[in-house]
Amino acid sequence: MHGESNLTGCEYTMLKMSYAVKNGTLIHVSEVESGLKCGCTCPACNARLVARKGSIKEHHFAHAKDEDCQKGTETVLHIMAKSILEKEKYIRVPKVYVLTKFTAVHYQGHDFPRNKQEYASGEMYIKFDRVELEKRVDDFVPDVALYSGNQCLLAEIKVSHGIDEDKLQKIRSSDISVLEIDLSAMNGTITESELRDLLIENVSKKKWIYNKKAEYYRKEWLNLCDKLQPLRRENIRTEYEAYRYHYIINDCPQNKRIHNGRPYANIKTDCFPCEYCINIEYADNYLLNEIDRITYVYCCGRNKISSVKELRDYTKSKKKL
Repeated sequence: MHGESNLTGCEYTMLKMSYAVKNGTLIHVSEVESGLKCGCTCPACNARLVARKGSIKEHHFAHAKDEDCQKGTETVLHIMAKSILEKEKYIRVPKVYVLTKFTAVHYQGHDFPRNKQEYASGEMYIKFDRVELEKRVDDFVPDVALYSGNQCLLAEIKVSHGIDEDKLQKIRSSDISVLEIDLSAMNGTITESELRDLLIENVSKKKWIYNKKAEYYRKEWLNLCDKLQPLRRENIRTEYEAYRYHYIINDCPQNKRIHNGRPYANIKTDCFPCEYCINIEYADNYLLNEIDRITYVYCCGRNKISSVKELRDYTKSKKKL
């Protein structure tokens, strides 16, 4: 950008940042004197900052010298997020999806759309009474931990990259709900009011990395399914190689088709659109066509459960017995 080429990485990312550290405490730019008299340091690299409090641009902190500070954005955003969350004591979270069934498939010239998504709860506000920043929980360190009594919700603030597979596995093992708040598109040029909106009210930049409620319902649902293995069947009546083979499952609870007195279903034409086809499990061989990678079909036709509401009703009825 013209006029900004002399800014270091941290100065640019902190261009609109209004917090710094003074005497070990987070402080707003409005609370300090201008220039070096502010006595503040960078939360990321501990270098001296100047408070720029002119009459044209928004008041902000910048580095006094040309230090290279790669963690400026992330550190400042985490500290600002903690300050905002401690002040507001609530957060709006997105819907909790139990499962999305399976990916849309394009097979032999036909499109098979994704089945409707099922969710356990809609968007809601969650209140909390305590906030901790980058404190170890079980075997990993989340960006932010929100506590309400003994209940805990973790938040990961995505600035440059998301969580890696190792951390994801540790999150799943902990069985604690984790919400990701994606700020990567902001490029560090975010004001406190913009950050507050993204953290507290907006749900478009939030997604569940792991949700305890969703995982509970998913396991309950899949345990009630028949886990059926596909069989490859040859159609000797066709001269077209692309249509020579298709996949079926035997013992279809819905009796979609009958062969020699035994019910079966064609995965492509019967299972994909079926309301009781809850999930499809794939092998990791991505060189194969998607339908060729199917290892198991999870069918809940025997128990006739096609929605979270029906799952709840079923489990309630069993508990009463």
